[in-house]
Amino acid sequence: MESFEIIVHIGTNVVNCSRWDVEHISLVTLIHVMYEEHTGKEGVPIEDYCVFVQLPWSHERVEVKTDSELIEVFEMFKDRELSTIVFEVEKKPYIPLPPVVSSSNLNSNPEVKVNNYQGLSWSDIDDEVFNYNGDNEEEGLDRDDVEVIEQVEMVGAFTVLGDDVDNKYLNLFEGYQSMDDNEFFSDSNKEKPESKIARLMKVLRDYAVQEGIMFDRVKNEPIRLTYLCKGEGCPWRIHASSMIDGGTMTIKTYNNIHECYRVYNNVEARVKWISGKFEGLVKSNPDMKIGVISDLLKENFKVTVDIQRLYKAKKRALQGLAKDHAECFKHLRKYAYHGPYKGVLLSAVALDANSGVYPLAVCICEQETKASWCWFLNNLKRYLKYPLDRPLTFMSDRQKGVISALEIHFPFAKTRYCARHIYANFRIKHPRLNLKNLFWATSKSTNIYEYNSAMEEIGLVEEDAKVWLEKIPQEHWCRFSFDQSIRRDHVTNNMTEAFNSMLGDHRAKTYLELLEFIRRMIMKRFHMRKEESATWRSQIPPSVNSRILKAGRESRLLKMINAGNGEYELLGPTRTYGVKLKEFTCQCGSWQISGIPCSHAMVAISHACGRDALKDRVAEFVHQSLTKSAYVQTYKSMIHPLPDLTIWFKVQADPLIPQPLHATPGRPKLQRSREPNERPKHARSGSVVCRKCK
Repeated sequence: MESFEIIVHIGTNVVNCSRWDVEHISLVTLIHVMYEEHTGKEGVPIEDYCVFVQLPWSHERVEVKTDSELIEVFEMFKDRELSTIVFEVEKKPYIPLPPVVSSSNLNSNPEVKVNNYQGLSWSDIDDEVFNYNGDNEEEGLDRDDVEVIEQVEMVGAFTVLGDDVDNKYLNLFEGYQSMDDNEFFSDSNKEKPESKIARLMKVLRDYAVQEGIMFDRVKNEPIRLTYLCKGEGCPWRIHASSMIDGGTMTIKTYNNIHECYRVYNNVEARVKWISGKFEGLVKSNPDMKIGVISDLLKENFKVTVDIQRLYKAKKRALQGLAKDHAECFKHLRKYAYHGPYKGVLLSAVALDANSGVYPLAVCICEQETKASWCWFLNNLKRYLKYPLDRPLTFMSDRQKGVISALEIHFPFAKTRYCARHIYANFRIKHPRLNLKNLFWATSKSTNIYEYNSAMEEIGLVEEDAKVWLEKIPQEHWCRFSFDQSIRRDHVTNNMTEAFNSMLGDHRAKTYLELLEFIRRMIMKRFHMRKEESATWRSQIPPSVNSRILKAGRESRLLKMINAGNGEYELLGPTRTYGVKLKEFTCQCGSWQISGIPCSHAMVAISHACGRDALKDRVAEFVHQSLTKSAYVQTYKSMIHPLPDLTIWFKVQADPLIPQPLHATPGRPKLQRSREPNERPKHARSGSVVCRKCK
C-alpha cells in the first residue's frame, strides 16, 4: 500500500505528521495526530476544525469535509505520483443554527399574564441569583429542596403554540440529540405538573452544554422561565410558561439567532448534570478515575470541567450506589461485600474429580465470628444433608471461631489446617530461609520416616522451631497423617482463594448484584464443565492424567523386582519402596493419600498390565472419586435460571435492613491482605534478555 508524507499547516506553524496510507487515515485521525504533534499533549481536541488541501497541479485550496473526500484526495495524488500532501487546518467558530420557527405565531405572543399573574422584570430579582459561584447547589431552582423537579429522570415534553408549527417542535433545537424516541410525549394525566417545567429545564441544560451556550436566567420559576444568552448583544432568547391547566408548558417566544462563539468551559455542566450523565457508568465501575470522566465529557459533549466538579459529580453518583446497596437488602430474603455496607464473605467450596473448584455455599455476614460461622455451617448442614457414615474433611485457616463452629455442627468430620497460614505464623519467630524449605518438606511428607527426618533437621537448625511445630497435631497439617479415605493430598486451602479471585471487582457492587454474579457464574461453569467432559476420550480427567504422566517420567530411574502375587520392590537412587497392586498401596504413602498412582506404582502397573495395555487399564488403579464417571455425576444436575427481580414471589417475613453505615479511613480494600514478606502476584508474561545482547 503506497503511503504519503502528511504535512499540516495550522496558523503559522508547520506540523509533520509522518507517513500514512489510505487504509489508515481519516479526518478524525488526521486532526488527532496534528493536535498531539502541535501541542505535545495526548487527548481529544475540544475545538472544531476545518480541513483544506492544497492541490499543487491547479493551485487550488479545497475543503475536505468527509472521509470519502479525503480518500479521493489520496487517489488524486497517487494518480499524479506525488508523495507529499499538504493540508491546512483552521479553527472554526461553532455557531448552532436552530431551525427557523414561524415568528408570526411565536414572537407575536409576548410574556402574557397567566391567571392575572404579572411576570417579574429583571429589576425585581437579585442579580446574584443568576451568578455562578462554583457549584453552589442552593442557587435558583436547582437547589436540593425542590426534590420533585430535580429527581425527574425523563427528558422534556412541551407544546408550541400555532397550528403551522405543530410538526416542527420536535426539532426545536438543531443538533440536540434525543436519547429517547418518546422524549417529547407523555401521559400528562399521570404526570405531576411540576415535572413538565423540570423536563423543559433539563432539555435546555442539555442543549446549552451540547451547543456551548451560557444561559442568563432572567426568570426561573415553577410556572415560567426566560433564558437569554449571556453573550453581550446576542439576541438568542426563549420564554416559556405554564398554560391555564397549570401543567403543560408553552413556549411563548423563541429567538433562534445565536451570534456567540462556542463556550467550552461551560458552567451549565453542573455537578448534578455530570452525575446524571455518568451515574450508571460510575456505579458499574466505582473505581473509575475522574480523568476518564473528563475525557468522556470532552469527547462526547466538547466541554471542559474543573477537577472539583468532577470529584463532586463522582461522589454524588457513588451516593446513589450507596442507596442501591441499602435497597437491595429488602430483596435478599427473596433471593432464596465490599461496598458502602461492609461485610465478610464466608464460603464453602469443594473440589471435583478434575481438581476444579466446586462452590457449595456463600454467606455475607457483618463480621467473621463464631456466631456467624455457626449460623453458616448450620445452614450448610441442613441443606447439604451429608451422610454421617461417609468421610468428610474440612480445611480452614483457623480464623475467628471456625474451628469451634466445626466441632459443634460437624463433630464427626476431620479437619485440616492450611499450611500456608501456619507458616505465616511460624515465620514471624523463625524467618530463616532454610527453615522455610524444611517446613514445607515436613508438611508435604507422605510417610512417617520423611516427617521425622525433616523435623530432626529443623531441630538441628533451631530447636525452638521444632518445639513450636510439634505443638500442632500432625493430622491437621502433615500429609502422612491425613485421613486416607478422602484421597486428597492438598495442604493449603488455595481453592478458596481461587474462588475469591473469581469475584474480582464485583465485590464493590451491591450484595444482590454480587450474589447474582456468583449464581450466574456457577450456572455457566457447571454447564461448560458438563459439555467439556463429554469430549474426554479417557476415563481419567485431564488433571489426574497429567499427574500420572509426570509419575511415569519420574519412574525411569527406578529398578523393579517382581515378588509375585502383585507385589513389587522398587529400587531408587536413594530409597527402596514396596508396592502392592491388589491393596493399592505404596510404602512411600503418596498413592494412599492422593488416590493417584505414584512413580513406584507406575512401574509395577506397567509390568503387570503390559506397556500396550497400560493406557487403557491405568484407570483401574485410580480411585473411583477421581474418574470421569465421578466427574460426570458431580455435574449431572444444573442450576436453573431465575426470573426477573420484579416478579419474584413475596416472602412473608420482616424485611432485612442494612447495618449502620460506618465510614472507615482510607481506601476500601479489594484484594486480600498479603502476609509480611509474602511475594506479590506475578504476571503470566515476562521478558527474557540475552546476556550477550543486552
